[in-house]
Amino acid sequence: MPVIFTIPFVLGTLYLWWRVTAAFPRLRKSWIFNVFFWLALLMCIPFLLHWRPRGETYEWLLFVPWVWMAIVNWFAWPFLFFDGWNLFFGGVSRFWKRAEILRVPMRRVGVVALSFLGIAIAWGLWEANFPRIQRLEIDAPQLTEEVRIGCIADLHLSPVPNWYRLNKMIRIVNQEDVDILLNLGDISDGRGKSLERQVEALQKLQCRTGLKFAVEGNHEYREGLDYTMMLHRLSGFQMLKNESVMVGEHLMIYGVEDRYSELYGRPHSSMIFPEHSSDKVFALYLIHQPDPPSTTAEPHKVDLQLSGHTHGGQLFPNSAIARWRYRVPTGELLTMPEGRLLYIHRGTGAYGPPFRMGARSEIVFITLKPGGKQE
Repeated sequence: MPVIFTIPFVLGTLYLWWRVTAAFPRLRKSWIFNVFFWLALLMCIPFLLHWRPRGETYEWLLFVPWVWMAIVNWFAWPFLFFDGWNLFFGGVSRFWKRAEILRVPMRRVGVVALSFLGIAIAWGLWEANFPRIQRLEIDAPQLTEEVRIGCIADLHLSPVPNWYRLNKMIRIVNQEDVDILLNLGDISDGRGKSLERQVEALQKLQCRTGLKFAVEGNHEYREGLDYTMMLHRLSGFQMLKNESVMVGEHLMIYGVEDRYSELYGRPHSSMIFPEHSSDKVFALYLIHQPDPPSTTAEPHKVDLQLSGHTHGGQLFPNSAIARWRYRVPTGELLTMPEGRLLYIHRGTGAYGPPFRMGARSEIVFITLKPGGKQE
């Protein structure tokens, strides 16, 4: 997280302490409350400033600031709303005395904020751990037989394990009995034996043909490309880096390296489509960040693009920011002006806070049909 976010977060934490102690005055004198509150803030500052030593123990410590950031976000919203409400009707009461009764006592605001926080945490855990199943049917006239594809993205496995979510995902995917499995990048964060055991569990993912392909994401570079490539091999997925593979005679899958590679001295190669890609081949384009396909390729050469990265914003109000940033919604099959189909995956895991709100995790199953209409 950029340093520029440190100041707003610290100010937000100070604001929250001010409002909580105003709503519940006894907490101001509670040393337990104050020690916990300020210790949580102190733990967040090195994290926000990117003072991040490596090590499995430190990854566990990161769990505190990540959760704390979500709590500050959700807990502060009701206080902000009612502060604005009370300020407005306080001003109106100068001209209309009866407006004073519309102001909400601070203790009642505190109770509402606590209730909202509890609901938000429960909702956030549900959206993160119970993925929606998204099914797409796409017309692929180039194919001679139906192909079923399972697609996961942005697992963000870490040394702080969530075996429930991981095993649930594996069970759902295996029940579908798909032909091909795809992973759209950002498999992990951090290092450690616990993380490696989780990645190894991905070998349990099954498909009829045994074909499992992945592309790198920006987080593959954060912990070192060599290490994360080892994790991908351990997971049983074949990495596609600016290369393509033919599946049968009429399905070609392209995998593109992430543009984050430019920050680490690796030129971001444009994807140049092979000359034998034609109208008789269905071109499936995999790229982690939802960039458009290379201008070196004719638009009709890309039939379907699958991307991830955005998480749909993961936590409100970031969902609105993500929509503004990428100009297209996530979790919907879109037809772009040049005829290319685009699907931006919301992600199967969660990065940072172990919650989601307004952008439920998902597993996508795509059926490529030799004929028929898109649904």
